[in-house]
Amino acid sequence: MILVGQAPGPKERDVGKPFAFTAGTRMFSWFARLGAPEEEFRRRVWIGAVIRCFPGRQPQGGDRPPGPEEIANCAPWLEEEIRIIRPAVEGVRASGVDCAGPLPSDTIFLRARAGHFDAVVMMYHDQGQIATKLLGFQKGVTVSAGMKTVYATPAHGTAFDIVGKGRADPGAMTAAFGMAVKLGAAKSSAGSRPE
Repeated sequence: MILVGQAPGPKERDVGKPFAFTAGTRMFSWFARLGAPEEEFRRRVWIGAVIRCFPGRQPQGGDRPPGPEEIANCAPWLEEEIRIIRPAVEGVRASGVDCAGPLPSDTIFLRARAGHFDAVVMMYHDQGQIATKLLGFQKGVTVSAGMKTVYATPAHGTAFDIVGKGRADPGAMTAAFGMAVKLGAAKSSAGSRPE
């Protein structure tokens, strides 16, 4: 099931949760009366939005509805999420994995850091790389999943500007090596030989 809202509110981006304030309180009270408490609803229903950013306030008060151009500009993201991501998440969930998504990339890392998630899977490299570097430059690891060979690399570049100066921090390289060993061991114990 998908619930598509109009747009995120001005504060929802900060908390990383759609329908987190006034409209959500009202809406979730309706669902609760129907037997679906908020946490269960959030766990079972993917919540999307017609546009990706808060459109602003109306001069007379209240949130401004998104205009046709804003809706058209954001439509490809919503359509792509519905077409590709949702069935993939549902398939993983059906296999018994407790997962959620798709979720907005601008807030997911804050929620993960707060302990709401064990892992974050991004759809493409740049979507997660900036946040990973900001949250843990010295320990960030990029993992390429679903491949025959285990790939784990530091989540930063080669730092050519400090090569040979004794200033490099090996933390991310050490973390990447540890992650590769851990993934390789898990793959090996599952019956397939890592390469």
